[in-house]
This record gives sequence, structure tokens and C-alpha cells, in this order.
Amino acid sequence: MTDGGTTKAVQLAEKVLQIELYNQGLHQAECERYNQMSVEQKRLSLNLGCGNKLKHGWYNVDMFAREADFRFDLRENWPFADHAAHLIYSEHFFEHLEYPIETSHFLQESLRVLETGGLLH
Repeated sequence: MTDGGTTKAVQLAEKVLQIELYNQGLHQAECERYNQMSVEQKRLSLNLGCGNKLKHGWYNVDMFAREADFRFDLRENWPFADHAAHLIYSEHFFEHLEYPIETSHFLQESLRVLETGGLLH
């Protein structure tokens, strides 16, 4: 226990909750910004979890990269239309997702967004 009577575990949980609430607000704001843009919703090329490795001509998405085009939380629903992307690229991101819930959701969203014959790499 700390001086205030709160255990360190509870303090840690409180910090994690604050971070997740911030992430939720950022994701919602970014989805709203995306939906207000006149983005061509067909034949998108998505670079997901891009970090600082931006691809020219692609939509670069990373929650923590300020340089990314969008800072979506890829653990949540994506704002892209069904069958809107012909390419989804993700490098060194998938392993950061929790198995099985977050990994399954990421793959489901990828399949939803990919056009028939699209490529997930």
C-alpha cells in the first residue's frame, strides 16, 4: 500500500485506464476526421502500424506516429468502407496485438476492408 491506501496494482490499473481513455478519444476524433474528408474509398493502399516508415501514396496509419496520415487504434473498428483496399501492408505490428481477441479483430477488419483478390502482406 502507498501512503494514500491505494495499492500499486490499483495505481497501475488507473494509469492504464487513463491511457486507454485517451486512445479511445483519439481514435474517435481521427475516425470523425477521416469520415469528414472526401477520401476516395476505392483501391486504397493501407500501411498499418507504420511507425515512422511512411509509404508515399499510401494511407499510413499508426496510433503513436504523429507523422502518420491517421492515428487510428487498429484494435478497434476501422472507418474504411467494405472492400475499399486492394493492398494492406503491416510490418512489425501484428505481434503487438493480444491473442486471440485483438489479433482476430485485426484480421476480420482486414478481410472486410480488402477487395476481392486484395493482398494482405
